[in-house]
Amino acid sequence: MEINDLYKLILAVTIGGSIVGISVYLAKLLSAVTDNINDLRKTVQNVGVITDGLVENQRSISSALDSAGRIVKKVEGVVDSVSNKIIKPLNTIFAMLASVAGLLKSLGLSGSKKKN
Repeated sequence: MEINDLYKLILAVTIGGSIVGISVYLAKLLSAVTDNINDLRKTVQNVGVITDGLVENQRSISSALDSAGRIVKKVEGVVDSVSNKIIKPLNTIFAMLASVAGLLKSLGLSGSKKKN
């Protein structure tokens, strides 16, 4: 075996070892990229679950607000009814009584007597 053959053999082993080392490094790099992609996929799934929950909560809140709006409209109708059927007639009666009291007072016939 000559020196040239020995150098060629050493060169071949060195190049082979370099190729194996680069292959191992690329395998580790691909493994890390795969792990990062899996983590990203899990994160996207979690965001999807959270947004689904938010949409469901928004629907619940929307239906609750619709129910509250219907209740407020019913209460408004009751208040309007009470106002029209009870309070307005009472205001009219009290206005009439006030005018009668004013008339009696102007005539000097008020119900209260002054004490000396």
